[in-house]
Amino acid sequence: MAADLGQPNTLKQGSPHTSLEAGVFQPVRIPRYDGNSTGGSDYADNIASCSGIPVGIGDILQSENGNMVGPTNHGVDDLIAQDPHAQWDTNTRSVINSCATATPSCGRSPRIVAVPVFDTAYFYSTDRQGLPTFRIVNILGFFIDRMQGNDVVGYLTEAPGLVRGATAPIDPRASFLTQIQLIR
Repeated sequence: MAADLGQPNTLKQGSPHTSLEAGVFQPVRIPRYDGNSTGGSDYADNIASCSGIPVGIGDILQSENGNMVGPTNHGVDDLIAQDPHAQWDTNTRSVINSCATATPSCGRSPRIVAVPVFDTAYFYSTDRQGLPTFRIVNILGFFIDRMQGNDVVGYLTEAPGLVRGATAPIDPRASFLTQIQLIR
């Protein structure tokens, strides 16, 4: 909701003491056009760039093995390098000094990403023979501010999103995703 806009959050905790359970640190395998999304290299690349395949509410994603500390650091460093001067302004609850406001513009800061929120009841109820799975129940906009130790830290914000079908599956005010429409 609007009161949550700009709230600081830790997106990925890097400590084994904060994991969901032994070996589950919440990195997920995002679908890719080449059909593969396994291992640290793909995981880091998915952080630093768009895989190009939309992920939506109701989709099931598979967990990636391990804590992925190195690939997380590498992917976040590469992402931040794409818009190194961008900062979060706590007064306006928006991104400032971004390549999005420069000439020529990058459109929007690449550091504003869509983050899937998963159903914890589904996660704990599934038979986890192999890698755990996550069912997406919401998608939030998130500005990646920095790495703090092994944690990814940033702020909830608005981000562009896609609508599948005639209406959004949840109230748009609860997702921080905005649909962009061209009107004549």
